[in-house]
Amino acid sequence: MNKKDNRKRKSVAIIILNWNGWKDTIECLESLFKIDYPDYDVVIVDNNSTNGSVDKIKGYLKGKTVVNSKYFSYDQSNKPLKYIEVDEEYIKPGKWGHKAVREGVCSLFNDIFDRKGNIIIIKNKHNYGFAEGNNVAIDLILRMGKHDYINLLNNDTIVEREYLKFLIECFEKNKRVGMTGPKIYFYDYEGKDAKNKDKEEGNDDIRIWFGGAKRDYIKGSFKQEGLCKEDSPESNIMKEVPFITGCCQLIKSEVFRKVGLYPADYYLYFDDVDFCQRVGGKFKMVYCPKSVIYHKVSSSIKSDRPKHIYYFNRARLIYLMKNFNLSNLIPLMFFAMSRSFLITYYLFTNKRDNLTALFRSFLIWKERVEY
Repeated sequence: MNKKDNRKRKSVAIIILNWNGWKDTIECLESLFKIDYPDYDVVIVDNNSTNGSVDKIKGYLKGKTVVNSKYFSYDQSNKPLKYIEVDEEYIKPGKWGHKAVREGVCSLFNDIFDRKGNIIIIKNKHNYGFAEGNNVAIDLILRMGKHDYINLLNNDTIVEREYLKFLIECFEKNKRVGMTGPKIYFYDYEGKDAKNKDKEEGNDDIRIWFGGAKRDYIKGSFKQEGLCKEDSPESNIMKEVPFITGCCQLIKSEVFRKVGLYPADYYLYFDDVDFCQRVGGKFKMVYCPKSVIYHKVSSSIKSDRPKHIYYFNRARLIYLMKNFNLSNLIPLMFFAMSRSFLITYYLFTNKRDNLTALFRSFLIWKERVEY
C-alpha cells in the first residue's frame, strides 16, 4: 500500500460494496492488503446496512477484529489502518454548487488520501442496489481524477496476491482494451474449498465459477464459460470476451467517461450485462486467467425464492426491452415461453408467493417492489 515505492505505476481505485455483509467484507479486505501492487486506494461503500456493518468494518481497520480465513493468515502488524469516513450527502455532485468549490472539495479528498492513508468509507442513505451503490463511489473517483483504473470487486471474494498486477498487464497487450477480468474459482464447491488447488493434480474440489464468456443468442445475453468445471487448458487462455462479470472488473477510468456510469435501471442482476454491452461497442474486454480470485457465490438469495424470482426476471425483461431490436425477437420469445412453463409449474405446485413475484416482475413500468 506504499505508493511512494513506484510512482510510475498506474493508480487503481478498488470499490467494495457492502450491505449487511461485514464478515465477508473484512475477509476480502484482509486479502487485498496482502497484494503485491503498491498503488491502489480502497473505497468501501456501505448501502445503508442495518446490522452495524460500518462499525464492524471500522473495528477491523483499527485492529480490533481478527479475520479467520482458510485462505490466509491474519496479519496484525499492518493494523491499525487509517481511513476516512464520509456520508453520501457530503460527496454528491450538487452538494457544492460552484465549479471551483466542487474542484476544491475533490482536491481536498486527494490531499486527505495522501496524508491519512488510502481507505475511504462512504455511507449511503439508502440501499441502492449494485449499480447505483457503486456509482456513488465511481462518480467521486472520476471527479477526483487521480486514478487510471477502477476495480469493482464483490465483497464476498478473496484475491490472490498478484491478481491486480496481472489484470493491469492485460491492458498492455492492446490500447483498445477497456476492461479486464480474472479467472474466478468457487471459494468452495459443494462445501469443499479450493485452497489446496496447487497441491493435487486433478483435484476435483476446484471448480471454476468464471472462465470467460460467450454470447448466448437464445437468451439474448452472455454465458459464463467453465462454470462448475475443473481447471483445463482452455480456461488458462487469455482471450477477448463479450462479457466480464461484475464480480470483478478492472475498468479504465476513460471508459466511464465515454460510455457513462453503471446503468441505474437495475437493482439486482443484469446491470453488468448491460454495462458490458455498452463497453463492447467502443472497447475490447479481455479475460486474464493468470489473475485469480475466489468467489463465495452467496446463497443468501436462493433461485427458488420470491426475492430472486422478482429481481432476476424483472432485470432480464428490462434488459431485453432496453436493448430491443430484431435480433432480440428470439430471446423475447424464449423468455415468454419459459415463463409460461414457470407459471404452470407454480400453479400446479401451489407456490403462490413465487407466482406473485413472477407476475410482479413483468410490471417493469411500475416502481420497484421491495422484497
